[in-house]
Amino acid sequence: MAVIKPLSKDCDKIASRTFGRKTASLHVGLVDDSEQYLFGFPFSDVWVDDAWFVSSDADGLDASDYWECQLIDKGIDGTETVNLLSTVVGNETGGTAIAAHDLYSVTPDQNQGLEMGSVLAFTFVKNGSATDLNDVTLIVQYREAH
Repeated sequence: MAVIKPLSKDCDKIASRTFGRKTASLHVGLVDDSEQYLFGFPFSDVWVDDAWFVSSDADGLDASDYWECQLIDKGIDGTETVNLLSTVVGNETGGTAIAAHDLYSVTPDQNQGLEMGSVLAFTFVKNGSATDLNDVTLIVQYREAH
């Protein structure tokens, strides 16, 4: 399981002061196949506000060679599969191209509350021969639920 760490101390302090939000980031490096990366929330119930990833590579729009992303609440025991997105985010034709060094939004729109001890899976699904993504960093913005 990934250890949650702030994107930067200054960014985390500003977000906490103004909105009570925190950021967790994980540098995963190369994503060249379907993968799942985990964030744990061991200390409190949380509300997931937003999520992004950034890559040093671009991947254009294509009908058969593209990436899909999903956020999944795996629950406390890792067996749940509650989607935080009503529709999988993808860069297929009709989606959004992945631009190098730009944040790619994977914004949740449902089931954003996770209970203490839950695990959030940031999932990539490679379709066809989508371009490998190098130097990938995942970012999750969250706040303690009250």
